[in-house]
Amino acid sequence: MKNQAYFLLILLVILITACQGGTSEATVAPEPTAESTALAPAGETAPAGDLPRVEPLDACFVEMPEGAGYECLRVEVPEFHNEENGRSIKLGVIRLLSTADTPAEPLFFAEGGPGGSNVDQALTIAQNMLDGDETVYTDLLSTRDLVFFTQRGTLHAEPALMCSEETMGPVLEALFVGLSAEEREQIGTDAIKACLEEYAEVGVNYSAYTSVENAADINSIREVLGYDQIILYGDSYGTVLSQHVMRDYPDTLAAVILDGVDPISAPSWETQLDADFQSALEYVIGLCAADEACNEAYPNLPEDVEAVYHKLQTESYRLDLEGTQYFLDENLAASAFHDTMSSPLTASILPLAVDGLLNDKQDKRIQILGFLIVPKFESISLPMHYAMVCSDDPVTSVDDAKSLDEVYSLVSEYVRSDTSTYIEICSYLNLPVLPDETDIPISSDLPVLLLSGAFDPATPVYNAEEILATLPNGFSFEFPYGGHVQFLTGDACAASIVASFIADPTTEPDGSCIAEAVPLQFALPAEQ
Repeated sequence: MKNQAYFLLILLVILITACQGGTSEATVAPEPTAESTALAPAGETAPAGDLPRVEPLDACFVEMPEGAGYECLRVEVPEFHNEENGRSIKLGVIRLLSTADTPAEPLFFAEGGPGGSNVDQALTIAQNMLDGDETVYTDLLSTRDLVFFTQRGTLHAEPALMCSEETMGPVLEALFVGLSAEEREQIGTDAIKACLEEYAEVGVNYSAYTSVENAADINSIREVLGYDQIILYGDSYGTVLSQHVMRDYPDTLAAVILDGVDPISAPSWETQLDADFQSALEYVIGLCAADEACNEAYPNLPEDVEAVYHKLQTESYRLDLEGTQYFLDENLAASAFHDTMSSPLTASILPLAVDGLLNDKQDKRIQILGFLIVPKFESISLPMHYAMVCSDDPVTSVDDAKSLDEVYSLVSEYVRSDTSTYIEICSYLNLPVLPDETDIPISSDLPVLLLSGAFDPATPVYNAEEILATLPNGFSFEFPYGGHVQFLTGDACAASIVASFIADPTTEPDGSCIAEAVPLQFALPAEQ
C-alpha cells in the first residue's frame, strides 16, 4: 500500500529507541472497539435537499483530552453526491479551534492509504498543547483552525468498513507456519474477499467509495463548517484526493500542500512499481557507499542484496519478535525491505538487515523487519482501500507494474506479490471505473507546495517533478534523507517550510534548512 500510516512509524520509533537503549514517549492510536468493527447498515436515507448537515457531539468518537479547544462533529453526506434521494454516510470530524480572534483559512488534513484515519492525530496535538509543548501546530493554531476528518468507510466513519479480527486472523497465522508465498497470498485474498462480502451482505455499495465522492465529502465538510476557502494538506493517497479537489472544487482552495506526491495521471495503481522500489533501494545503497563507516561494514551491499533473495529461497531466516517466531523467506524479506525505506528510522537498518539475513546473524535491531511484515488491519479500512483503488486505477496485469529491463530479484518478487493481490481483488469487485477525464493531470494556478523524500519507495521524487510541470505557482522541495511523507513524521525542516508556505502561499518558502540535514546514520554491526 502506498501509505504505511503514522501509527506504524510511532511503533518503530519505540522499537528503535528501545534497541538503542533509549526511551520514547508517544501517543498511540487506541485499539478499535468491538462496536467500531461490527457490521453496520450501509447508511441512512436522508430527505432530499437536507444534506450535507452537521451534528455536534457531546461524546467524541475518540477520547479527547479535557480542557482542549476543539469541536467533535458528525457530518452527514450523500452516499452519492449527484443523487438527491440516496442514502447517507456519516463522517467523523475533529476541529481544533484557533486562538485567533479572526482565524485565517483553516488547514484541512487529507489522510493517505487510501483507508487510513488521521483523527487520532488531533488527539495528540491537543494533548501536546495542554502539556505546553511548542510545536508547529501551536503556531498554526494561533492563526487558523485545524480540521481532521474520517474519510468515508474508514475508522470512526459510519459505516466504518473495518475487517474483523476473526476474518483477518488467518492472515496473521499464516506468517509463522512455514507456508509458501503463494499460499499466504491466497489466504490473504480470501480473507479480504470474505470481509468485502460481509459488508456487501448488509448493503454496502462499493461503487460509492471513489476518490470523486471522497473529494465531494471534503467540500461538504467545508460547506457545513462555514468556510469559504481552505488550505488542503494531503499525504500519500491524500495527495491524489487533494488533486481531485483541485479539479472539482478549485474555488474553495486558498492553497494546497502535497506531501509524498502520487499523480492522478497514473493508468494503474501499480504503475512503475518496480522503478519506485528500485530507485529508492539504489539511493540508500549509494548513501551507504558514500558513508565511510557503512561502506567499510558492508562493502558488497549491491551483491549482498541480490544474494539475500537467493539464500532465502531455500533457507528462511528465523526472526524472534516479542515472543513470536517468524520465518522470513524471500517474499516477506522483499516486502520488509521495501517498507524500511518509508522512514529514515528504518532505512538506517537496511544494510544491517541485509547482512544479518545473508549471514544468519541475530541482532535485536533486525526485529524491526517483524513490525514491517505484520499487517495493521486495525488501523486501515481494507474494503475502502480496494474500492478506491479499483474504481480509480484498477490493476489488471503484472505488466502494469513493470517499467525496467533489469531489477533486483527482491524488487521483482515484491512486484509480483503486491500486484497479484490487486489483480485478484479488483477482478472480484468488478467496479465501474471513473471516467478518463479524472486521470488528466491537474493544471492550476493555485499555490501548491510539494514535498518529496529522496528514498521514498512509494511516491518517489520524480512524481513531484511530473505534476509540477502544470502547476506554475508550485514550489517543490526534495529531502535527501527523507522517506515517505515529510511533515507528519515530525521533520523540523519540513515543518518550517510548511509553516512558511501556509503563512504566505504566494512566496517560495526558505528551504535552506534542507542543506543542513543530518545524513542517515546507518546501523553498524554490534562488534563495531
